[in-house]
Amino acid sequence: MSDTHGKVIERFSFRHNTALRELNNNDIIFVLGDFGQPFGPTTYKEAKYTFKFLNEKPWTTIVIGGNHDDYDYWQSCPQVKLFGGIARQATFDDKLYSVFFIDEITILDINSQHILCIPGAESHDADILLDPNEIGFKRKQSLLRKHNEWFRIIGRSWWPQEKMDVPKNAEFMEYHINEHFDYIFTHDAPALINQWFKRPGEPARRPSTAGQLFLEELRRTLDFDAWIHAHFHFDHTWNKLHDDRIHCVYHDILQLAEENSLTIV
Repeated sequence: MSDTHGKVIERFSFRHNTALRELNNNDIIFVLGDFGQPFGPTTYKEAKYTFKFLNEKPWTTIVIGGNHDDYDYWQSCPQVKLFGGIARQATFDDKLYSVFFIDEITILDINSQHILCIPGAESHDADILLDPNEIGFKRKQSLLRKHNEWFRIIGRSWWPQEKMDVPKNAEFMEYHINEHFDYIFTHDAPALINQWFKRPGEPARRPSTAGQLFLEELRRTLDFDAWIHAHFHFDHTWNKLHDDRIHCVYHDILQLAEENSLTIV
């Protein structure tokens, strides 16, 4: 699943997803970006309550970093080894929680599945960035809100780390370019998909970012069975005209079976 944007408890509740009742401590749920805890107006107290909620569930939660995630918080958390890769483990008041955040490219090996995880994306609502330490910040914020302008606040609702680190990712992939991947998990999508997709209400399609072009190069080059991405806020399997190995996930929970099939639960 993906793009919970802070509404984690709602999206993970048994009332919202009755199938979650069947999960046990052998299961893992991946959130493919924009987890949103903590984020912006969400206080750390609220985030701590969310992590406590997830910690009491039998499954393990792994988050792929998106473009609406508080990287300053996550990068203050300890980096740990996870299924052969690396991640950050959620912590509050020196207590560790069973929620992990992937903030850099890594490979996980889970139940014989070789999984490439690539975080990051560029925000389409970050054309205007406000510095909270700048003189006149509150006045600028008020004017932008009055005119219904999109903006983000540095260190509160936007972090430079959310942008995909293409040079670092390219260097990493030089050592893994000939491997077969059962799955690729990303928040963003390859350029081929971005070129087709137009967000509702926007007059035109947005040009592909450097990160999307990098993912497109991987799509053309890598040997993989299935690629699951998020970011676009809808559930869809792309057709053969695009690439039917690629799936966009949002509300649906895709169950990954050992034979690399995908089922909506």
